[in-house]
Amino acid sequence: KATAGADGDVKFGKVFAYPNPAHSKTTFRYEVEKLNVNISLMIFDISGELVFAKDEIYRESRTVGYLRYEYSWKCKNDRGIKVGSGIYIYRLEMRSGSKSDTFIGKLAVVR
Repeated sequence: KATAGADGDVKFGKVFAYPNPAHSKTTFRYEVEKLNVNISLMIFDISGELVFAKDEIYRESRTVGYLRYEYSWKCKNDRGIKVGSGIYIYRLEMRSGSKSDTFIGKLAVVR
């Protein structure tokens, strides 16, 4: 599960994309347990070119708790054009003040 360490570190819990491989849409599911966090998503093609970026896919202030969140990506680039079949690398980054955590995973898109 996601934790906030004694020194204020922020950490992701479970993170995954489903379905994987994706056809027209995939949903990123992730767990967080930390106050005042901001989570962003970046998706790169296998050559490292950024194809999609979204800041603040999660932003919430709360007092206590452990929550699961999700964000659906329609397998389109930043211009709204469907991405081609292939392997993509996704990067979720959580920030809280000066602390951060990053999760990197692979996703296949099959057209």
